[in-house]
Amino acid sequence: MTTALQQRGWFSRIRFLATSAALALQILLVATLAANPLAQAQMYTVLYRFTGGSDGAFPWAALLRDPAGNLYGTTMEVGDLSCNVTGCGTVFKLNTNGRQSVLHAFNGSDGYLVRAALIRGPQGFYGISWQGGADGWGVVFQLDSGGNETLLYSFTGLGPDGGLPYGGLIRDAAGNLYGTCSATIQQPETWGTAFKVDATGNITILHTFTGKPDGAQPSSGLIRDTAGNLYGTTSAGGATGQGTVFKLDRAGAETVLYSFTGKNGDGAQPRGGVDPGHVRQSVRHYLHWRLGGQRNRVQAGCVWPRDRTSQLHRQARRSLSICRAAPGRLGQSLRYHLI
Repeated sequence: MTTALQQRGWFSRIRFLATSAALALQILLVATLAANPLAQAQMYTVLYRFTGGSDGAFPWAALLRDPAGNLYGTTMEVGDLSCNVTGCGTVFKLNTNGRQSVLHAFNGSDGYLVRAALIRGPQGFYGISWQGGADGWGVVFQLDSGGNETLLYSFTGLGPDGGLPYGGLIRDAAGNLYGTCSATIQQPETWGTAFKVDATGNITILHTFTGKPDGAQPSSGLIRDTAGNLYGTTSAGGATGQGTVFKLDRAGAETVLYSFTGKNGDGAQPRGGVDPGHVRQSVRHYLHWRLGGQRNRVQAGCVWPRDRTSQLHRQARRSLSICRAAPGRLGQSLRYHLI
């Protein structure tokens, strides 16, 4: 398992890989278009090109779209240079005419390196940053439609709350926000948390990960069912150290639904979340970043259905050679959603 300090060094290595990975992904997409006549009729349009100035750079997370067609998103770098020479990142809006405007430029104390997508609130947006805040371990923030930020919570990293949150937030009807932190540094050392932040900024730690058998380093957000149970994944820990799929009930009791082995095609180190719908098949091109070991090369990964007797699982097993792409290569895989 990686340490919190190692995680802080991941970002520079991710940027180094991003250019070559993006080129490879374009090649994959071209191959897909050639194989799919219906896809050839689709048009690809660049809506906006970031300049790397005050408008931001390195948009990492998914976009959010309002009913009028405006798009909202975040960049991890540039904007305010208070953090370092690469900037602290921005929240931006892109209207239907392709005109971009910066709603908020982070300055470090209010957030830095936003990796997760925004979610909509009754009067604006909510978000979470990977670093920044009073102690540098990330923040939960609220942003109104005018770009004015309210800092709801600043992670301490060294305390029980954790820090370095990768995954995004979800919000319940009462206004509570739920998410995960990928790291904590305590004695004895623990490996991340699942938390709730209420509308006034009070935090409740729902679960503290210990590595075995419950998992470690959750790198994705949570989903919530109608009964209030939370589901997510950890990228490490579990029975063999290869990650888990877990459930948290309303009392915070954890159940490990599956512990990955890294053998027999079940995959390892999941960095994505689980899907709230039924098990369904979708064919996607995607990258699974494994930064650590193998000299930080890019790997392809896959997630299998839990029911190993299903037709979908048998079909996935036939694609094993694709899903288990060698280190340093990109591959197409059959990706499945759990639950």
